[in-house]
Amino acid sequence: MSRAIVLCALAACAAPEAAPPPHANVLEEPWLSHEADAQLVGPDGEPGPLFEGMAVGGSAPMPAQRERIAAFARANHVTIDLEIDDDELRAIRVEVRYGGGFGYEGADLLARRLHRPNNGAPCTCPEETLLNDWAFTIADHVHARVRQRVGTIGIRWQPKLELSELIERADALLDQRTADVRAEQHDRWIEVEPGRRYLLELPFRDGFTGTFRSCDPPALGDRTDLGIQVTAEHGRITAVAFETFDDDLSAALHARFGRPRIERDQGTATWHVRDRIVSLDDGTRATIAKR
Repeated sequence: MSRAIVLCALAACAAPEAAPPPHANVLEEPWLSHEADAQLVGPDGEPGPLFEGMAVGGSAPMPAQRERIAAFARANHVTIDLEIDDDELRAIRVEVRYGGGFGYEGADLLARRLHRPNNGAPCTCPEETLLNDWAFTIADHVHARVRQRVGTIGIRWQPKLELSELIERADALLDQRTADVRAEQHDRWIEVEPGRRYLLELPFRDGFTGTFRSCDPPALGDRTDLGIQVTAEHGRITAVAFETFDDDLSAALHARFGRPRIERDQGTATWHVRDRIVSLDDGTRATIAKR
């Protein structure tokens, strides 16, 4: 038998080559549908129809309402947390994550429904700049705080603080231990400068609604629209400051701290109260500091 015939015979007897395993198709998790989107967020950025019958700042939802929300969250792969304290609905939190390579687009669409601010792409800037952290107030005194990180949108709806409540909260912070405030406020407490400067998010005013003018987004630690700026020394709060354009700010400070001393040349009103000094600059920025 020739060598060629032997080779052919061997080839015919060889075991067939195993077929490759079928390719597993990895399906991208579907985006939140337009219908589900509209259930979560109303046309003005308010809590959508899913939360019908509930009001932030009102009574805690009934068991049937909670189960309906939990079922929606499971079906649509979103996280919904109802903050309840003393049988009161203190806040509604929602987190939506868009997976896959096109997750940016899904998150951006939802962000538009939530009034995401931009700088309007002025001619002095190379491109449009969008804020990743913003806040706005809805007509029925519901405050919305929104955070976007890549393909994830986080929303927190809560009652807007009245001016007197804001001043009371700010004044009560003085001389507290930063560790205690951090433990109580959780993610609302943001460290700006280690051991020295912090931002405590509070729902008291609108943020950058519409557009802002700078090419670069402002640093989170400088955002007076998102909360109270806090200064600390040796682990205790020594000063707090907030800015609001409420025309009644001077009167509200007067109601709490009494008659101020007016520095007319500087446009500053000052209150000397017990162990603290309260100042109001330009009628918009209030500072409460230890003596």
